[in-house]
Amino acid sequence: MLVGQYVTYQNQTGIVVGNNANGTNKVLLADGKQYGIAERNLEARKEVATAVEYDGSYYLVTPKLNIISLRTGRLMKWTDANEQRQCILAKVQ
Repeated sequence: MLVGQYVTYQNQTGIVVGNNANGTNKVLLADGKQYGIAERNLEARKEVATAVEYDGSYYLVTPKLNIISLRTGRLMKWTDANEQRQCILAKVQ
């Protein structure tokens, strides 16, 4: 699956944030944890996040304007006024 693809796994929505060497997908689920899940166990959804490069790092910007670091695979918890957040969002708007 492509990085940024929304997926369903065991009735939970997640987003693919990377691919593992063993062929599984790194999926960030709603509980905030990353899991390695085989593609056969994932159901692709129509939503896709936008990949953005900022200051040498890559991020995913979700349709709800949440930002996920592809380096750490974690949701960034910046305030709306955070300069990095504003710069990243400006690249997708």
